[in-house]
Amino acid sequence: MGAYDSESDEELGDYIETNVLLGYASKEAGDGNEIISKIGGTPDFFSPSSPPPSHTLFKCTSCAGPTVQLLQLNAELPLRFPAHERRLWITICPSKKCRRKEGCVRAVRGVRVDPTYLEEEKKRKAEEEKKRQKEAERKKKEEEEEEEKKTKSTRGAGMGEFLFGGKAGFGKDSSGATNPLAPRLSSTPKAQDVIQDKTTPKAELPSISLDSKLSQSFSSALQLNRPPSPHPPPAELEPWPQAESLPPPFPTLYLSEADYETLDPEAPSPPPQNYALDTDTDAPAGPSTGSGKDKEAPDSNLDTPFQKFADRLSQNPEQVIRYEFGGLPLLYSKSDAAGVALSKPSRPSGDLQMLSGVPRCGNCGGSRTFEVQLTPRAIAELEGDNLSLDGMDWGTIVLAVCERDCLPRGVEAKEAEDQVEYLSEWVGVQWEELGK
Repeated sequence: MGAYDSESDEELGDYIETNVLLGYASKEAGDGNEIISKIGGTPDFFSPSSPPPSHTLFKCTSCAGPTVQLLQLNAELPLRFPAHERRLWITICPSKKCRRKEGCVRAVRGVRVDPTYLEEEKKRKAEEEKKRQKEAERKKKEEEEEEEKKTKSTRGAGMGEFLFGGKAGFGKDSSGATNPLAPRLSSTPKAQDVIQDKTTPKAELPSISLDSKLSQSFSSALQLNRPPSPHPPPAELEPWPQAESLPPPFPTLYLSEADYETLDPEAPSPPPQNYALDTDTDAPAGPSTGSGKDKEAPDSNLDTPFQKFADRLSQNPEQVIRYEFGGLPLLYSKSDAAGVALSKPSRPSGDLQMLSGVPRCGNCGGSRTFEVQLTPRAIAELEGDNLSLDGMDWGTIVLAVCERDCLPRGVEAKEAEDQVEYLSEWVGVQWEELGK
């Protein structure tokens, strides 16, 4: 099998291990946080003490009806976002009328801020500011002492010249005669000299309170001049309807098992779905005609995105999700709307890949990056033997999130004990090709 360009690989004997974490579905719940991550079921929000998200975030934008949960994921990244407890949700509209329509699949990112960590960060920043202020005061004192030495030296030279005739006295010309037309000079300096002296910075001001006021005023001016955001936050939270009025959920399956993806570099590629193997052993050898064209069909399709997709999944066929924050998704197609957006050249940013074809974060304007995708195996697991679900027909669902894990403005400055925020994120759906 060819090289894999979507993840970093590590050789493990005869196998290659990638940075993609694969999740497997199980009817049995695991321990601890493993009960949070699941496919199907109903959403579990952070805490009863905090209000749930607006129901608007979980409604189909095509029919305005409620959606049902496909995925709930515990997505904590303590090394990257140590103050944030993170969860992700992907939901889908159960209405047949909305299939393949824009907005029938929704994605939400939830963040709970750890107040203890924020308090520690506040103390750390206060200590850094204190050190900065002390350093500024020390530099100012050194500059003042240096300025005082220069002033004393200048004064001494001027007094000697005046006493010992080095220069003409005030109001006298070089011959010593008094000039009655010469302006009378007093010890008061000229106005322009005063202005120049006041406007010339001598040292950095150490007053933090003054700097804070100035920066706040400047920030306020920027806010006044800034054009309105194209994505204003919702005015009010829409309450959730009673559970009995919501559509029935999918069965709950827990993501209690996860392993990094391992690949066999020599694994044969599976044939495309529309290719039938020729099992006629009595056929003569050599070039063939007629149906023999079908035998050559795989050669032209082996390099298609769908073939690579099927090839990759066939090595770990039980996987229901693929997770790699900042990586690249495995595409079902590059010709549909989601495929076009996701296949545009990515922009590296540190250890992350920014998705240049995906809309930027509507809250902070930052870039979005890939985090998780659902595989077709999730459909089989969710539907099981229940034929009444009438089959879902997507190939994969890709979730891209804000690279900064941003929060609405001012959230981190709150003093609340339980800060929880929910934001809509970008989701791309790649539907099965009709006619396959």
